Amino acid sequence: GASYRSKIFAANLALEYSGAFDRDALGRHSWSPSADLRVRLFKGLDAVMFARRAYRVPTFNELYYVGYGNPSLRPEDAWLSDVGLEYSCALVEGLRLGGKLNGFYNFITDKIISAPTAEDPNIWAPDNIGRVRSTGMDAAASIDYTKGTFYCHASVKYSFLSSIDKESGAQVPYTARHAACASADVSWKRWSVNAQWQMRAARSDSYGRMPDWNTLD
Repeated sequence: GASYRSKIFAANLALEYSGAFDRDALGRHSWSPSADLRVRLFKGLDAVMFARRAYRVPTFNELYYVGYGNPSLRPEDAWLSDVGLEYSCALVEGLRLGGKLNGFYNFITDKIISAPTAEDPNIWAPDNIGRVRSTGMDAAASIDYTKGTFYCHASVKYSFLSSIDKESGAQVPYTARHAACASADVSWKRWSVNAQWQMRAARSDSYGRMPDWNTLD
């Protein structure tokens, strides 16, 4: 890998090799290039971009676990790209704001998912989806405040994901189009309290729309 840094520009370039070789089975391996760029637009505001290949070999359990594994499972091969903005500023002493907004485009071959089997819907197994196009956006905002032994953090995140099976033209099963998360942490000396809310919406399976869900911890 190689990197470059200046006051307004940063770049990281890398080339990674990964491989897995089973006895009496085909080897799985790849070269994965990546490039990460960051440009300072104004004080506290950066433009970020990346492009990379992500190659995932199935795990041992996905291939061979009794009652679950799929020995014919193929590696997942993805080309990922992202462009966005990141903002950070200190308003007053101890108070800091942050925000991110990113858009992405990913193309995935042989995406690995787990789904009910045709023989028994109660038994799930991994399988490949030939070609998947994923596009969407992520947005996040946070606030941090520190004064002496007191610390407070709060954040909100939202993601929109259109993950389309190119063969069927439908959203990949069990993949939520909308996801949101809000969390807050407060600590003072040795005491702390935290809360987190999560939501997943607009999922579907082979039978149609699935119920939305949310949790509060």
